[in-house]
Amino acid sequence: MDALAVLGDTALDAAIESGALDSIPILGLITSGTRAAREIRDALYLRKIVRLLRELQTVDADVRKDFIKNLGDKAELERFGENILLILDRAEDSEKPAIVGRIIAAHIVGQIASYSKAMRLVAMVDRAYVADLDYLKDFAPGVQRDRDVAASLSAIGFLSNRGFDGGGANQETNPGGYVYELNEYGEMLRRYGLPSAV
Repeated sequence: MDALAVLGDTALDAAIESGALDSIPILGLITSGTRAAREIRDALYLRKIVRLLRELQTVDADVRKDFIKNLGDKAELERFGENILLILDRAEDSEKPAIVGRIIAAHIVGQIASYSKAMRLVAMVDRAYVADLDYLKDFAPGVQRDRDVAASLSAIGFLSNRGFDGGGANQETNPGGYVYELNEYGEMLRRYGLPSAV
C-alpha cells in the first residue's frame, strides 16, 4: 500500500512539474498554484541558507576546513548538515538562520567548545519564539517585567527559576513573582547568538 502511495505521489509531482495537467482548465489552475507555492517556499528556504552562510563566512576558510576534517567520518558530517538543514526548514522567522549561523561559527572557532552544547543551543533556538530571544539582550536577574516571556524562556532552557519573591509592601513598585537568572545556555546565546546584546 505504501509503495502505491509513493508511486502515486511521484507520478502526480511529475505531472505537475511537466505541465501535463495545464491544458485541463481546473487542474491547470491548481498545478500553476502548486508550482508557485513551491517556488515561493524554495526561495524562502534559499534565503534562510544564505543568512546562515553569511554568518559562517565570518570564520576563516582554513578554520572551517579544519572543523569539517575534525568533525569525524562522512556519516557524522552528513548528520550535522542534515540537522542544520532541518532546523532551517522549520525556522518560522528570517532571523533564526542568522542566530544559528552565529552559534555554529562560535563552535567552529572554539568559543563553544562542545559540539553537543552547540547543537543543543541550536535546537533550543529552534523551539523558541524569535521575538522572545530579544528579551535576553538586556536581561537582568530577578523578578521579570514580562512573566510570560520569562516562563517561556525558562521552559525552553535559557533561564533558570530561582524561587519566588513575595515582593514589597507596594506591589506596583516592587511586585513579587518568580525569580529568573540566565543559565549556561542563556549566557551562550546572549554572547554568541545575539551579538548586539553584549
